[in-house]
Amino acid sequence: MTNITLLLISATIFAQDNAIPITPQPDQQTCWNQGEIQAPDETFEEFIAGVGQGHGIYTNFGPSRSEGTLIGWWTDHVNPNEEIELLLQLYSPEADPQHVRYLLLLDEQPLTDFVSDLDAPFLDVILEQNTLESFNLTLPPLNEGIHEVILVGIEDIETPPDATGTISTFSFRLSLVAGQPSTTINQEIFFQELPAVGRVEENDYQQSLSLTLDDGLVQWSYPEPRIILKEGEPLHFNVLTGYAEPRIPTESNVKLPVVSRFALLVFLDYTQVPISAEHEVLYGQLSRGTAYTRIPISLENLERGIHDILVVKIDNPRIPMCILQGPPDGYSFPRDAVHNRAAVEVLPTD
Repeated sequence: MTNITLLLISATIFAQDNAIPITPQPDQQTCWNQGEIQAPDETFEEFIAGVGQGHGIYTNFGPSRSEGTLIGWWTDHVNPNEEIELLLQLYSPEADPQHVRYLLLLDEQPLTDFVSDLDAPFLDVILEQNTLESFNLTLPPLNEGIHEVILVGIEDIETPPDATGTISTFSFRLSLVAGQPSTTINQEIFFQELPAVGRVEENDYQQSLSLTLDDGLVQWSYPEPRIILKEGEPLHFNVLTGYAEPRIPTESNVKLPVVSRFALLVFLDYTQVPISAEHEVLYGQLSRGTAYTRIPISLENLERGIHDILVVKIDNPRIPMCILQGPPDGYSFPRDAVHNRAAVEVLPTD
């Protein structure tokens, strides 16, 4: 069994209040553009026919209109205490088959049985050229409140991580408002205030997300795609990430927030491992001007063989997407799920 240990030095814990920590907020409604957004009037097939032959993977992801009502950008109202069915449609014009592995996260927790007869914590799809694939993804009943769904797609999983660990990944994020729309979050989240190791005013390099083996800034995938350990030897590495700055027009009176908040998840061979003995997920916050903080993590009792380490950082977790986007001509706050991947090979001690 693999154990993961997280060591945080001089970290304080505080409780977020119940209000959405983004200002200004829409008055007495969940979304800025609530009631103004129209659902697409064309099918996915019609969209594909209209855009012609391009590149990559075309994706349609979200509740069917029978399941939810669109109330804002990437935000739907759904019935509480009922299973929710999401529709995932995929199409690729690429000549070579596209192999993609999908993880589905609900409120920062991966789901393991979101497709019928799925016997793994992920969905593997092989997309043949000009073939449309459709999947029904089932969410468990949701209690009243604001919920977050993130679909993470990982391409080229057979390819070793590159020198930066920034693999061919993409993500889609949805907000589901179950029950009466509200401007409050009913899930209390505890964020850990993390120290700034590097600072922008000191010209330290701004980090989005990287994984290192020492106190430096070099991704551990460089120069070799994976490191070698002996059986029984623990894996110690650091997660580096910095303050995520919003986009605020210069003429706007919206001020930069004094902190940015995120959720951090760790996966071993695409199965989530707890971030510490007490928590599945690390909820952290960084003060403005933080180029990066260093989060040390230890993985123990790794079995022999080659293992993938995947780290996912979600900016501003559990805040409705329509509020993070802001008014159409205004600000937008970070709402990405960014990823970094590295690999380790465990050899026998003989």
